[in-house]
Amino acid sequence: MLRNIVKAVALIIGLAGSDAAALESPTTVLSAPRYSEWGRTAMQEAAKAYAGASIVDYKYEGRFQSEAGRPEERFLLRVRHDGREFGLRVRVELEEGAEKLHAVRMKEVER
Repeated sequence: MLRNIVKAVALIIGLAGSDAAALESPTTVLSAPRYSEWGRTAMQEAAKAYAGASIVDYKYEGRFQSEAGRPEERFLLRVRHDGREFGLRVRVELEEGAEKLHAVRMKEVER
């Protein structure tokens, strides 16, 4: 039995020492994407504009440049409101170089 314990300890030590860099902490591996703050903003603004609505789907479309040349995060939400379901494109425009909110624009879209 002592031999099995020694083998188990040697195996654990060997695993830990063999590739410690591959064993990252969960917070590093599961960190939130850069756009997550703006996704929350998009959903909060949609909830304000469509009181009582349910957001049934969420898609990050990417970072673009707005017509004014500012960075813009785009999201496509699927919203259920007043007995109908529709797409809602939410554009979160940011201040250039500051990552601060400049404006939020929404438009209902066919999906």
